[in-house]
Amino acid sequence: MRRKSIALLLGLLVTAMSASACSQNGGEASPSSSSASPSASETSAASPSAASPSAEPTDGPLTKYGTPINVSLLNKFNSNISDKLAPGDTIESNIWTRSIAEDLGINITYPWVVANEQYVDKLNVTLASGSLPDIMLVHDQQFKQLSDAGLLADLTDVFDKYATDLVKSDLGSLNGIFLKAASVDGKQLGLPLITDPTAEARVLWVRMDWLEKLGLPEPQTMDDVIAIAKAFANDDPDGDGKQDTYGLALNKDLFGGFPDINGFFNGYHAYSNSWGDAFWYDDGSGKLVNGSVQPETKTALGKLQELYKAGAIDREFGTKDGGMVTEDVASGKLGLWYGDYWNFVTPIQTAVVNDPNAKFKAFSLPSADGEPAKASVTFPLTGYWVVKKDFEHPEALIKLVNYYYEKKYGAEGKGNTPDNQQTFFSSADGKIKSSYVAPVWISGTLDPKTLSVIDAIKKNDPSGLNESYRTDYDNYIKGKEGDASHYGDFQNYDPDISPQLTRRAYADQNRLVVNAFYGPLTKTMESSNDALKKLQMETFTRIIMGSVSIDEFDKYVENWNKLGGDKITEEVNAWYATNR
Repeated sequence: MRRKSIALLLGLLVTAMSASACSQNGGEASPSSSSASPSASETSAASPSAASPSAEPTDGPLTKYGTPINVSLLNKFNSNISDKLAPGDTIESNIWTRSIAEDLGINITYPWVVANEQYVDKLNVTLASGSLPDIMLVHDQQFKQLSDAGLLADLTDVFDKYATDLVKSDLGSLNGIFLKAASVDGKQLGLPLITDPTAEARVLWVRMDWLEKLGLPEPQTMDDVIAIAKAFANDDPDGDGKQDTYGLALNKDLFGGFPDINGFFNGYHAYSNSWGDAFWYDDGSGKLVNGSVQPETKTALGKLQELYKAGAIDREFGTKDGGMVTEDVASGKLGLWYGDYWNFVTPIQTAVVNDPNAKFKAFSLPSADGEPAKASVTFPLTGYWVVKKDFEHPEALIKLVNYYYEKKYGAEGKGNTPDNQQTFFSSADGKIKSSYVAPVWISGTLDPKTLSVIDAIKKNDPSGLNESYRTDYDNYIKGKEGDASHYGDFQNYDPDISPQLTRRAYADQNRLVVNAFYGPLTKTMESSNDALKKLQMETFTRIIMGSVSIDEFDKYVENWNKLGGDKITEEVNAWYATNR
């Protein structure tokens, strides 16, 4: 085992890894000191990694240790953090570290602190040295290598004993896929750093005043979508006597960004792309298949070709980026697209300011048949919190996660207090961002603000809302009463049309398809991905525009395999066999 561990750690030194994930606090950028305090490593070196054996074990999820314990911890912080902290605070000493010491009896020390973009390389050096911190944030490859070497603590029992119901519910959501991803051979070797998977699930946005003017029903099926697209392009929905509006919106990149045609493909049970990357899913045989080469994708492409020939897709879409399509919506030229739930902010808010008569609504993905359409999403896991094997207090990680959740969401997940929000996360004026220096954090899937405000609207009683939530409630009322500048607030929170409820229903109704491959690039991916992406984009665009027949798709599948797709499929399934 010693040889295996040393070989592993040396291997980590040369592992090339992406440092793109792990955005703190639900997508909010988390700046970090680009220059660590010179005393950081000195302070850590002077402190033992754990207290003496006299530190008493405790039973509660948030019970304070009778004798304080010291925990060495590594976390990533982004640059330019110093101007976002309260006067006198640093990464090493701040409201989080002081409160954790006071409330939990845990003294946090950092062996080193570097800027976010340097974290992975610096951590690899540390791992190669064999000097592991007690708790650390790692990425998928590091997690696998450390677990293979037997260097991680089994958290199964301490998670079961110490995690609060709120933490268990959130990390265990979506039938436990997150916790399974952080488990090896039935052992919980880490806690998953998760985000809300429904945040990127696409919805169908429709300009409702146009729909009503043309006397069309709300979209329930893909045939309805096709009919609406043709009518919006050809039947003068804006009433100006000109054929100057478009049907279904596309941009030159097709997938990802604004708009995103993935939702259209999902309506035909096709899962062709994931933010520019390949989408892999289990076809029911126990094997992963690439969605871009499946028959359902050919069906969806055929329907897009039909729309283009009917003039229901902008002839210039192949030259337009997301910004240009956004302007088309804002200027009243587009009223049908697949996009993000938050499009009520942009471009819809601008469209309503420009035309106060404009009304929009987000719909759940219509289906081409009786089977409900499922939204395709990337695997929403960006890292793992782990504990080194033989650390005396593995439950400390669980307590730190409990503490973060309570401060962020409240004990019952219904929202934090104004004091907690301003003290631990963001000051009222937004100048201080203490959330950036939370020692342990998980973005999670919860959204207490939206659900609390909507509940207050249903009850017509905002008395139970905290100050921040009450502001959103008041802005909703302004939008409801006709203030065009707050239409987005009305759209976001109105119980009858809120896109928040629409996208959240995907999870509740088991209507998500998660990209099942979340491992590192395979050998053939490294050499062939660019060529395969180019092949897909060029072929799909030519098919949509009618430059080639729909049968060109069959040639695409053949070429995809020849360019390495068949080999990648083998490699992906070899990974899947040990990571499902």
